[in-house]
Amino acid sequence: MRSQKMHAASLFVTVFIFTAKAVASESECQQYCSQLTNPCIGFYNVESNCDKAASLCLQDCIGENQGPKFTNLLHQQPDSLARNIICSSDEYVNNNNQCAKVPDGCISWDNQDIWLCPDGKYCKNNQQWLCSAGEYQKSEASRYYCSDAASCKTVPAGCYQNLTGQITYYACDEGHYCPNVAQAPQKCPLGTYQTPLSKRYYCNEGSSCKSVPAGCYQNKEAQIDYNSCPDGHYCPSPSGSPIICPEGTYQTPLNKRYYCNEGSSCKSVPSGCYQNQPGETTYYACPEGHFCPTASGNPIICAAGTYQTPLSKRYYCNEGENCKSVPSGCYQNETGQANYYACPEGHYCDVASEAPKICPAGTYQTKLSSRYYCNEGESCKSVPYGCYQNESGRVDYYACPEGHYCAVASEAPKKCPAGTYQNPLSKRYYCSEGASCDPVPSGCYQTQEGTTTYYGCPEGYCCKDPSKPPALCPSGSTSYKSDYCSDHKTCYQPGYGDVGCPGHE
Repeated sequence: MRSQKMHAASLFVTVFIFTAKAVASESECQQYCSQLTNPCIGFYNVESNCDKAASLCLQDCIGENQGPKFTNLLHQQPDSLARNIICSSDEYVNNNNQCAKVPDGCISWDNQDIWLCPDGKYCKNNQQWLCSAGEYQKSEASRYYCSDAASCKTVPAGCYQNLTGQITYYACDEGHYCPNVAQAPQKCPLGTYQTPLSKRYYCNEGSSCKSVPAGCYQNKEAQIDYNSCPDGHYCPSPSGSPIICPEGTYQTPLNKRYYCNEGSSCKSVPSGCYQNQPGETTYYACPEGHFCPTASGNPIICAAGTYQTPLSKRYYCNEGENCKSVPSGCYQNETGQANYYACPEGHYCDVASEAPKICPAGTYQTKLSSRYYCNEGESCKSVPYGCYQNESGRVDYYACPEGHYCAVASEAPKKCPAGTYQNPLSKRYYCSEGASCDPVPSGCYQTQEGTTTYYGCPEGYCCKDPSKPPALCPSGSTSYKSDYCSDHKTCYQPGYGDVGCPGHE
């Protein structure tokens, strides 16, 4: 359009009026224009039936309008304008045929008609200037008043226009920020981002890039979003690349994280559990029969004499920090075990890491069903004095048999010698009763070994030595007729008294 091409900074325009007749062609008009010192501006009319020839063809004239056409005309001087009026460069001829100042924001090319300021420009004192970078001017089609173009509009902060003479401005590009409205968008640096246009509502959102939250990252320029720290990694710097979690640490999976800050650092494996691989999302319970003193190391096998409970019996990691010691009296003589054992019957377990040892003769170890605590298996029990166990590896002991005595618990029972006896089992209540044989009372006798009783000395005999057979009293003497052993220790002769017991002295 002509309004976008002409520059009338200091132009004086002479209004040339045709008064004789309408021109018949454009070439004829140019003949008149050539007589002027200034450009010939306006319309001409061919074959017009208007009352008077004029520099402007009115709507009701017959004939075709020729010459320049302007679409942004705000004021048109009527056909009856005064002839040969000369106005200054910033004026136009108004309806009163007087010069008037052209309103700021509009322009007059011919000092008669007023036009809206061209696109991308502002107009002042009937002069036009391009809008600078960082400014814009609405298109003519969207303006209604001269004042709309009296000055360029400033691009809102966060948007931009880096060219001159523009009719609009632009939202800051995705992944960019616009700190200066007159400059092209700048890429968001590492560790920042800019949301997509579809998620922005105001220019000021583009003034600066958004910082990536701690624990997330963006290690590329000009991005529209940021990334969650990946599984098995941590992100200490929003602008750096994710770093793999070292051994002894882990990072939860993305589907279990709700906030960026969870990715700022790796989580430490709890004491007693372990993770010996980098870049993992979880950790492991220490396996059965092992202990885990360091979270980053391999599980260590439990030594003999120790154990580690099965996983099903553990509730906390710290239970795997050390192997458990086998209680005294029980044993575990193998490595890497999940349990320990009660000392078997007839054995003792004085060292938890060694195999059970057989109980020697004279001792015993009770049955498992009779034991409630490990410490009962720590040593063999001694056979009570007067009872015996002459075999090894036994779970019980025996009462000394009838007619025998058991002075040494580890030895077989010995027969009671002549002159002694041992009560039947039915008459004994304590082991100690079998420790020795009972002597036959003097005046009674028992000449056999291994018996449970003794005999009274017959009348006319004496039994001073109970291990010997009864001795016949000498002639003229006798023994008492009595049921008491003591009455038969010696013979007596009436009138003389005791005469001894022949062969028993």
